[in-house]
Amino acid sequence: MAYTEYAPDRVISGTELYVIVDGRPDNLPPGYEAYCTYLIAWELVGQAGEIIRNCAVEYSYQNGNEPAHIGLDGKSYCVYPPFSVNLILGEYQAAGNYTFRFVLDCIGNTMTSLEDGIKQTIEVPLAIAQKPLPIRYDNTHPIPNLEAWQQHMIELADKWERQLLNPDNTWGSDNWYYDICSTYLEIGKYIQNSMKYWDVAYNAACRYRDYLFNECQPPGAANGWSIFPRGMRQMYQSTRDPQWRDALLSLLNAAWVRYGGSPDPLFMRETAYAAAEYIELTWIGVSSEMLERSITYILGQFNLLCAQSMGKGQGMPCEPFFFGLAMQSLIDYYDIVKDDRIPQSLMTTCAWLWNYAVDANNGRVLYDVWSPGGVAGDNETAYTGLNPLMYNAWGFLYSTTGDNQWRRQGDILFEHQFDDGSYSWSPKQFAQIYRRSTDYVTRWRA
Repeated sequence: MAYTEYAPDRVISGTELYVIVDGRPDNLPPGYEAYCTYLIAWELVGQAGEIIRNCAVEYSYQNGNEPAHIGLDGKSYCVYPPFSVNLILGEYQAAGNYTFRFVLDCIGNTMTSLEDGIKQTIEVPLAIAQKPLPIRYDNTHPIPNLEAWQQHMIELADKWERQLLNPDNTWGSDNWYYDICSTYLEIGKYIQNSMKYWDVAYNAACRYRDYLFNECQPPGAANGWSIFPRGMRQMYQSTRDPQWRDALLSLLNAAWVRYGGSPDPLFMRETAYAAAEYIELTWIGVSSEMLERSITYILGQFNLLCAQSMGKGQGMPCEPFFFGLAMQSLIDYYDIVKDDRIPQSLMTTCAWLWNYAVDANNGRVLYDVWSPGGVAGDNETAYTGLNPLMYNAWGFLYSTTGDNQWRRQGDILFEHQFDDGSYSWSPKQFAQIYRRSTDYVTRWRA
């Protein structure tokens, strides 16, 4: 279908809105190859019909990496679709309902917009929200099942330390997957003995570095699901050994990182990992405008899935643990930039996940919200073993807003995280649980 598009329909004042237009007009006349599409007009319209002036638009293609070209008549054009129309809102735009309207002119392979081009007006309804007011914080409730979490942490850390340090082990990528290095460093910090697990953390870092430089071409061009920069950054800050900085920088060659991810929710995990790479680089003084793009992409993905049910019934997955990875990147970004969009988006997203993905009675979370019965469709597919990738978002909201509903819900996810009984089958599973769960205990619920 011509001029198909998708865009978030709820944003925070002062943020950006990426509208992706993916398609070409139907029934092209001869000579209209649809290579060039011009943006010939745009406006943001208030509820009363007024034109909003304190905003701007950018136009780009190739995942936002190629800015629009300027034709001979001064109008912006993109060479081929899909392309992005990026609305930049004013910092103090009032809350309310708006319409973002823009006109495209598909004119074929020329450098000048034509009067007889195929024009299409696209309207995007847009709700702009403001920062919520905080609620009084209450820290009188103990964390349920904390003792089991602590006990399993030491048991598993010791178990996998012995096997991971064996150079002949058969774990393959599980020697570093889900960032084994960072996991052991975080546990050492939690037990206040940073050197206890140093050897296994260093060993995992070396194995991951070897993967990046020996198995990836070019170096660092890892798959989108195997991007783990946090341990590299922690090693570099601990030792100032440039090999770790080089390994961290090499991940700029990784799949999707060079694009900052994608606005498409199908690539939520890859976008979360791209954001993580730019976040960790920021901590060592290497900044990139791609970080803001990655964060905005994630915010849009949440809206597309939670508010607009994009892909439901069409074979597209909607996996809550991907949300967990993306929410962690948003939280880590908030440590750098106190961006009001983050708690606002997480409140909406966590509420949606709780309503549609979580069984409040036992803390089980659907693996795929759009396909709750799994591939076979015979039994509901839900687990608790992936909860540790998610519950930091609830803890963050509790710490940020003081609202006890986030504490209660987060504690249910925490309490039942070992109920599957499959938490000790591999180093990957161990890292999945403990890579960031110490934050829930020491930061968000402390």
